[in-house]
Formats: sequence, C-alpha cells, structure tokens
Amino acid sequence: MVKRLNIIAPDNLGDLPQAALAIKTAEELLGKNQQFMPELSVSLIFRDEQSDGNFEISQQGKDLSITGNDEGLRCGLYTLLGKLGFHWFNPAEDIIGPNRLFAGDLSSLTGRHQPDFAYRGLHICAGKHHYDDLVGRWMSFNRMNRKLTHLPEDDVIGTRLKELGLRPDTTVHAYDLLIPDEKYFATHPEFFSLVGGKRIKQNDGGQLCLSNQQMRAAFAEELLAKIRSKPHLGVFGFCPNDGYGHCECEQCLALDSAEDKKKDQINKRLADFVQDICARVAQAAPGVMLGHYSYSNFSNFLDYLPEPPKNLLISCTMFHCYSHSVFAADCPVNPEYAQRLQKILAKIDRVYIYDYYAYNWSRLPAPYWQAIIDDFKHYKQLGVEGWMSECSGADHPMWQTQWCNYYLAAKMLWNSKRDLAPFLTQLCAARYPEQSGKDAAAMKKYFSALQKSVLRKDVCLDKKPAVFKDFFTPAIQAEAAAALEAAGHSPLVEAERAIFEFQRQNYAEREKYISPKAIQSSALDGKAQPIYLVDRSSQLPNLANDTQVWVDVKAGKILFRMLMHEQQIDKLKINSKSPYAGDSIELFLDDGNNPDLCYHYIFAPDASMVASECEGTRWNWAWQHQGKVEAKRHEQAWELLVEIPLSDINASQDFGFTIIRNRYTEGSQVYGTPAGGAYFKPQDYIRCSASPS
Repeated sequence: MVKRLNIIAPDNLGDLPQAALAIKTAEELLGKNQQFMPELSVSLIFRDEQSDGNFEISQQGKDLSITGNDEGLRCGLYTLLGKLGFHWFNPAEDIIGPNRLFAGDLSSLTGRHQPDFAYRGLHICAGKHHYDDLVGRWMSFNRMNRKLTHLPEDDVIGTRLKELGLRPDTTVHAYDLLIPDEKYFATHPEFFSLVGGKRIKQNDGGQLCLSNQQMRAAFAEELLAKIRSKPHLGVFGFCPNDGYGHCECEQCLALDSAEDKKKDQINKRLADFVQDICARVAQAAPGVMLGHYSYSNFSNFLDYLPEPPKNLLISCTMFHCYSHSVFAADCPVNPEYAQRLQKILAKIDRVYIYDYYAYNWSRLPAPYWQAIIDDFKHYKQLGVEGWMSECSGADHPMWQTQWCNYYLAAKMLWNSKRDLAPFLTQLCAARYPEQSGKDAAAMKKYFSALQKSVLRKDVCLDKKPAVFKDFFTPAIQAEAAAALEAAGHSPLVEAERAIFEFQRQNYAEREKYISPKAIQSSALDGKAQPIYLVDRSSQLPNLANDTQVWVDVKAGKILFRMLMHEQQIDKLKINSKSPYAGDSIELFLDDGNNPDLCYHYIFAPDASMVASECEGTRWNWAWQHQGKVEAKRHEQAWELLVEIPLSDINASQDFGFTIIRNRYTEGSQVYGTPAGGAYFKPQDYIRCSASPS
C-alpha cells in the first residue's frame, strides 16, 4: 500500500513517552487506512513548555507540523487523527476509521490550540489497581490527562500512566494509607477513632482522631514522605476514609459546630484539621498541591476555613439530577449543588467536579447530553479547573448506554462551545457512516427522541428506580423504535437495537420482581421467601446467579439461611480482613426501640464477619453483639446460616431487614432487596413477623 501520510518523530522521542505511544497508535491506524489519507508529511516538533495539552499546528502545502510539549504532541496528533476521520467513541469498541478519501480542508486546524479545562480525567472503578487499559487508552486518545489513583497504585501502573499522559491525582480516601493500622495502632491507639467507648482500627470501620496533635504531626510527616518520594504526582490527597466511624472523643466533639452536631456532620473539625495539614505542608514543601473532597458529611467544611489555603485543591462531588443542568433554577434537585460549587469557588482557586454519570444506572437510557453541554458551559464561565467522573472497566455493561455521555464530556473538556444538534449530527455521521446517510439520519432521530424524553420540567433523572418509567414512556419508546427501524443493519446499529430492546423489556418486566413489604417467618428447610435481590438500576435479578433467602424466628433468635447461586464459584473474591471488599452479603436489621437505629452485618463466603451499630452517620464498629454465622460452599453456590439474638436488636418477635449481595465474579455487581437494597433507611425495610408456634 502506498504511504500517503507520513509522520516524522522528534529527535528526542525516547524522552517523550506520550508522543511515542501516540505515534505508535497513529501508525497502526494509518497502516490500515492509507488509501483514505491525503498526501501529507506530519512533523512533530518538541517545545519545552509548561502546559496541559496546548499545541500549535502550522501547514505549508503538503507539510504540516505539530509543536508542543509531550502532552501537547499527543493531543495535537490525536486532534489531527480526529479531523482525518478517526473516532473512538467507546472503550469497549474499536477505533472507527474513515471509509472514503479525505476531501476536507486541514487549514482550520492551523494556529494555537488550548483546552478549555486543564484537568480532564476519570476514576476507573475496575481491576486490582483502579485501572483498565482499554479505558486508559480511550482517555488518552480523547485527550484526557488525569486519573484518580491511590498512592500505592502509582508503583504498579505509574509507567503506563506516563505513556498515556494520565497524571495521577491521589485525591482519594487516604487516612488508612497515611496512618496505616499496621504501623500505628499497636503503639498509638489514641491516633484512631474512639467509637462506642473503644479505639478502633480503620480496617474495622474507623477513622482518625483529628484532634490529636501527635497524630497530626505523624500524618504530616507521612504525607511529606510521599511528596518527597513521588514528585511527579499531580495532586496529593488526604481525605477521610470512605464511610463514617468518626471519632467521639471529647476533644473531637468540641471541634464540631452546633450545626454539625445537629446534622451528624464533621465540617468544622475537618476544617481545623485541613487548615493545619495544609500549613505544615506549605512550609515544608512550598508549591505542592493537596487535594480534598467536598463530600458526604463534610461537604461544607470550607465554610469553616478562616483563610483558605493556597495549596488546597477541591474535588467537588455531585450526586445531581441529569435531566437538567446543575444550574437549572427550576430543578427541585440541583440548586443545592450549584450553590455549594459557587460557594467553594468564592474561597478556593482550584476546583474540579467529581461526577457520577453511570452510578446506579448501568444499562438504562442515559440521555444526559443537553444537561452535560449546559453544565460544561457554566463550569467554564465560573472558572472550574476541570472534571472527572467514576466509570467502570471496558467490559462493564454501563458502556453500552453511557459511552455517549463520556465521549461528549471528553469533547466538552477540550472545547465547551459545542451545541447539541451539531454534535449529534457529527457523531451520527461518523459512527454510522453508511454511504447514503440513511443510518446517520435515522440514528440522530433515535438519539433526539431519547433526549426529548427528559427535557421536561416534571421529570428529574436523579436515578431513583421509579424515575425510569416516568421518562421512558410508551410514546417515547414508539418514537425511538420507529427511528431504529429506519436505520440499517450495521453492527453498531444492531448493538443499539439490542440495548433498546433490553430497556423495553425492563420497562415491561421490572414489576415482576418487587419484594413484598412484609413476610412471615418460616422453616429454613421449607420454601424460600418470595423476595428478590435486584439490581438497583434495572430492578431485575440475576436469575442465573440468584439469591434465595429463608427467615425464621426460634427460641429468641432470628435465623437467616441465604443461598447465593454462583456459576463462577471458582472466581469468588474473599477478603477475610475486610469482607465488604469481596463477595459478601450485607444484612441490615432495624432496632426494636429506636426508629433511627439499625444494625449492619457483613458476611463473607469463608464465614468472616463484621458488624456495626448505625445511627445516621455514626457507625459503631466496636458494637458488641452475639451474632453467629456458618458458611458452606457448594458446586455452584455458597451458603450462609446466620443466627442473631432478638435481644441484640431490642426486638420482641417482629423486625425489619434489608439484604444486599456484593458480587465480584463478573466485575462488580450489587443486588439487594427491597428495590436494590434499603441500606440505612429502616423505614423502607421488609417487615418480618414470627409465625405462630
């Protein structure tokens, strides 16, 4: 094949891992598509400068040059490939190339290019090290440059991330990484949370004693040691561990505001701690940025920072409605998020958004596109530094419906001046490039129908189970189906038909698997209870790997038998030290006296267990109980026999419960009853009454 387009690498390519990988990727793509390329010589010219992907393109006849630093050369080369007809919409798919000779004009690329947002990333919730190479390569191709990374993970995947141009940001749950139980608990138990009158390890659900000055000094030294050993990291995070278990000692409680105490929050104590740690690091390591969440029960800790530290970067988490922009004043859900973001930006110079596009929604229709466009335009106007969202690995079904949201976000991070109609036109023309244009036109009608479904003031796509049927109405289904019927039969069109049929089937079937609000106990060797553990988004069970439950009450004890069918029993993930981190069952029981109290048990397939007493954000993992569990393993199932005294939960004969199964044999899956699991909401639990003797 004649080589029509040639790439000339810079002389120092060995020092440019991003450019080297981008050239390798480009050569592989061009090798299959030279017949469609213009006659062009592309020179990559290195320029030593600080930037987050800036580059410059110039052209004279058949000679084109891209000038920039390592990241700039990567982003510039991938920008050129996009112009030439190469698109990577979904990490679960191959890159799509052109199907005809390029006849466009490259002069529109000439000039200086600079992304609208310096920070462009994802948090990959997959694999052993929060990493999936297909997603990482997709991010790199689509000109992203950050990845949320735990400190130890950098030792494992750091080299690969350098090649991809994904700079690690360690703004993660980090207390247990900086003050590890193994190093400090035996000699300094006072560094750890006092919960229920007992100092508890972080592995047992605790946090740190933030008022302890010795702990603060050790924390700062550990953080500084990480900074000295990993100068290449973009941001060093120091956020609380995920969950609660916060310290109840007098000194920590004295740091809480009256509002914190009223709402079970820790904003003021955390602000005091953050201010101190930032000051210590600023003095010892000037110029180093520290990252912290605005999240959960410390979302408003910045309200209590008298002088916001200059070395503090904030990750602002957003659990918002996706029908409307975060800044839509008439949305009943979103204004509080917009107000919090604007309040943070008034105090902190460097802020990025932490979003949850796919969380609790998986394969359901996700037409967030207009809201995404509106959001990014506002983010740019407000001076937000960037954006990231959680996502799963490329093999996860979430990409079947979420790919367009993440692809659009990547595009908006580079250029936020886009509008929806031309975006969908260009996307459909590139993704469904049938010669007559019939597929592209039909698919644009399909996507437009889905988008129309949520452009209503009376619908908030806040991912509550019931909202699916509110917007995916029979009328919208009929309109979308007609558009799909008019499209052809390319593999990508057929894939869209398959996911649409799943969604229509889900609409029709989800009521079949609603668990009863109340049951009566029965013998453990009799018929299983008519309850279903379902996926929170689809509200459907995994019938091939279903969970059966028996409940009985005898001799003052609650008895559960749970049989977890598992076709891949050899892949069970068992973590005895932290049962929640592997295949496990979570059982919640309400308290017989206090409607705000519940009890949380976690059981692993090897019969290891942990339990806590929970009230609001107070999780007492030091709670003393008399619960017992036995585990059995079968050829294609694992089984638990649980025994809990009624007196442990202050119950007489009746009680409420919810059950959640965490399944790791096929990625990460969660099923629960009722409606995906009620967790810490006793008012939503299934009621169980003891059968008359």
